[in-house]
Amino acid sequence: TALAMALLHNPRVLFLDDDVELPAGALAALQASFDAHPDAVGFQCEDLERHDYGRLTGILDAIFERGFFARSRTRRASAIEVSWLGGFGMAYRTSVFAHERFDDHLVGYSYGEDWDFSVRAAKYGKLYVAPGAEIHHYHSRVKPHRSARGLPHALGELSLFLPQAQGRPQSAAPDCPRVMEAGRSVS
Repeated sequence: TALAMALLHNPRVLFLDDDVELPAGALAALQASFDAHPDAVGFQCEDLERHDYGRLTGILDAIFERGFFARSRTRRASAIEVSWLGGFGMAYRTSVFAHERFDDHLVGYSYGEDWDFSVRAAKYGKLYVAPGAEIHHYHSRVKPHRSARGLPHALGELSLFLPQAQGRPQSAAPDCPRVMEAGRSVS
């Protein structure tokens, strides 16, 4: 990613997962959001799909909806501000890469890389949802954390972010660090 960012000459970059469909009009909506919000460093595309992970839903919700990875959404006058951007469909002004980079120590399929980068990037501007930049994130079944066998790996990797997250208000959810530690001990 660092090499790609060094070679990039566009003012914005869009990151999409390989299991995402980009409908007509999404890029124009994203462009309009960047134009309307010069204070923004990044934008989240909205996922039109609803996801059910069966028995894993409760565990994943505990981590990503109520734990320290919880994403706050605050409605402002003309936009919805978020605390971090999900890597399945996120866009940044390339100027942020002069100050922040993705962590080179996170290799392979890295869980939490999007959270880590966007929290650091937010020091340089706001993070918003891009109205109308809607995508279909189909959640490929071959990704490791989509199965019970891959969950310990995912939890173990996410536990690497515990020290960074402890100072955040969302870390007040007491069960999340215990769940993460259990995942690290199993992996």
